[in-house]
Amino acid sequence: MAKPVSLPTVGRRHAALGPLLLCMVVLAAGLALKLGHVHGSGPFEDPDVSDVRILYVQRQLNVGATPYLDYRPYHPGEPPKQLPPGATQSAGWVEYPVGIGAAMWAAAQPAHDADQFLAITAIGLSAAALLTVLL
Repeated sequence: MAKPVSLPTVGRRHAALGPLLLCMVVLAAGLALKLGHVHGSGPFEDPDVSDVRILYVQRQLNVGATPYLDYRPYHPGEPPKQLPPGATQSAGWVEYPVGIGAAMWAAAQPAHDADQFLAITAIGLSAAALLTVLL
């Protein structure tokens, strides 16, 4: 009877590096495409690049709104509900899954402008992509 053939330990370790390196190349390419658009324009001036900077302002994360929790739909005949200072009725409205809303909120906490929000979001989602490939 023939013995089963298995990859040596080193071969398995190197086989796992392929997808990780490919993920890193794709992330680096995405970063290279975005770098020219991060600085110098307002969040609404170049919406084709990314909606992340726009979301920071439109969803009012820049004034402290919490996704989902601060959303106050308008109901005629009811008094307006309390909102964060500087926020409007659409504060906290997010069409994404709850996990993404939580990531948006977490990225907005240390950010002081849309560029910082984009950078923090990119770092966090890149780490999540690499972790996903490793698992």
